Amino acid sequence: MTVSRRVLGYWYSADFMVKAGETIGNVVKVGPAESNELLTIPEQVDYTTGAVVVDVAQINDWSGGTNPYKRQYYDILYSFDGTRLEHMAVKQKYWPEKLQTMYAAIKKSEKEPKQPLREFGSQISEPWRGTAPPAGSTMGSTMGSTMGE
Repeated sequence: MTVSRRVLGYWYSADFMVKAGETIGNVVKVGPAESNELLTIPEQVDYTTGAVVVDVAQINDWSGGTNPYKRQYYDILYSFDGTRLEHMAVKQKYWPEKLQTMYAAIKKSEKEPKQPLREFGSQISEPWRGTAPPAGSTMGSTMGSTMGE
């Protein structure tokens, strides 16, 4: 499972090997990856999700609209509260388009160079200051975490 979290304005992701009965995610030590002392890199990232893996199920369904074709893939079944079961395809190609887009944006954002935090009260030079960020911008993103491979 891959879990992503946004910490101090940047996305971080970690992969976790899980099996039935285990919780998804954990606190992972990150530490400064770069030697710039002005950068604020978290020492650790809390990837805990509160979800527990229940099982992996084989799914057989049909897809394709006017020319349907049979699909066979695996869903991971998980629960946050022990009563309501949720599921997600294990492979990314079976995820909903919106989730694939969000995951791609997170992966792209993780590659962006990290900037030092600005001092309190400093001016931001972006022309959209005070308004919504431009479409496609990762600034101000409110995306949640993602799970899956």
